[in-house]
Amino acid sequence: SLFNLVKAFFKWKLLSPLIGLFVYVGILTMVLAKIGFWQWDQVKDTVLWTLGSAGVFLFRSNDAGNYKKFFSKIIYENIGFAAVLEFIINFYTFPLWVEIIFVPLVAILVVIETYTGLQHEEDMKKIQRFVTGLLVFIGGVVLFFTIKKFINHWYSLVNTRILFDYLLPFVFTIGVIPYIYIFALLIEYEILFVRVDFFTMEKALSRYIKLRIFLSCNFHLYKLHRFAKSIGIIQFSSKSEAAHRIKKLCK
Repeated sequence: SLFNLVKAFFKWKLLSPLIGLFVYVGILTMVLAKIGFWQWDQVKDTVLWTLGSAGVFLFRSNDAGNYKKFFSKIIYENIGFAAVLEFIINFYTFPLWVEIIFVPLVAILVVIETYTGLQHEEDMKKIQRFVTGLLVFIGGVVLFFTIKKFINHWYSLVNTRILFDYLLPFVFTIGVIPYIYIFALLIEYEILFVRVDFFTMEKALSRYIKLRIFLSCNFHLYKLHRFAKSIGIIQFSSKSEAAHRIKKLCK
């Protein structure tokens, strides 16, 4: 199963968007470095953001057409309280021996919580509640020490580079939205055009239907998604019927 999973990961349809994302982030990084916002000491943060947040955004992009506030929600998540808290917690690290014990322990507890949450037995639910409570307790302890250290060393945050470190994920998120938007648009068009080919035997009519859909919905992701949901079975007998119905539904 692991071999098949790795093999599936290297399919071009999955790999090419990721490579495109890495190239896009690389270009974005060069632009930020050119204006003095990005420096080499931010390589680690950039790599972690790309593999973490950017990757999540990319794989969530198939939901982008479902609601209009998808991208504003992504931006809000990056400037909300959780982002500030994450920055402060990551800014102050524990001693190495604590991190070596703490990180694997929390990872194991999260796996246990996830697994028991998928089970229906009452004993498993009890374990899940216990592990959840333990994780909340650990999080509370971390937060307590972080706030204490923050209060005692607040002046160390008054630093331009540290401010740039905090703003970097937000700036990257804003910058990567066009790529995610275009990728989400391509997904919607591909799924829709597969339906067109399936229900339309005549190739010339199929090409015309695709062209009319693109001319009517063009780069409006939400409009295209709404059209795809409302069109139902894409089956037209003539070009005039296709043009009339597509124009009516894609507005």
